[in-house]
Amino acid sequence: MKHSLRVIFILSGLFIYTVPIKSQQFNGVADSVLLKNAHQLKYSVPDSSIQIIDFIAVKKNIHDSIIHDAYEIGGDAYWHKGNFVKSIDYYSRALVYAKKIDDVTKISRGYSNLGY
Repeated sequence: MKHSLRVIFILSGLFIYTVPIKSQQFNGVADSVLLKNAHQLKYSVPDSSIQIIDFIAVKKNIHDSIIHDAYEIGGDAYWHKGNFVKSIDYYSRALVYAKKIDDVTKISRGYSNLGY
């Protein structure tokens, strides 16, 4: 069951990126859909969530807030897996992007994640 869910989410995410993108707005929607899938999978199937996050993180021309959210979700997934070193690495990356977009709420949540 978990394997089939993982395959469905990964294939749906890859399908979104095979469709020709005509505007930046659609690209943002596609990234948001992938983030939502990663968020839903972060505790049940953390490996799939991490794959989606890594896919989003290497893309070009993505808004910094989406990259921040991706790294934060990746930190949660690694924390759930018990890999605390990678979790701290992803939370640190998320904090860098939170400072870049100057969002006080995301910055405080980033310090909270690192402190926890």
